Amino acid sequence: MKTIEIPVSWVLDPELAHRDLGVLLRLMTFDPSHSVKLDELAQMSPNGVDSARAAIEKLIDLNYVSRRALYRSGRRRGTLYAIRSDEIASE
Repeated sequence: MKTIEIPVSWVLDPELAHRDLGVLLRLMTFDPSHSVKLDELAQMSPNGVDSARAAIEKLIDLNYVSRRALYRSGRRRGTLYAIRSDEIASE
């Protein structure tokens, strides 16, 4: 079983809804090389793709997650979501 560490300050952040924290924790369980799609996150929750999208947007707005578009041969091929790791390493 995989163990993850999350800073207590993240858990106690009043700006993070339980939904947002749940999506953040779910993202942290994936291997960094795993490509996560919104519909995959939505299948792990009863709340659907709109809820997963809103949680991702909130996590990006609060700088817990960054987003970068991926291109190959000039065409968009997906999105890379990266979890902010500076605070995880320092706590």
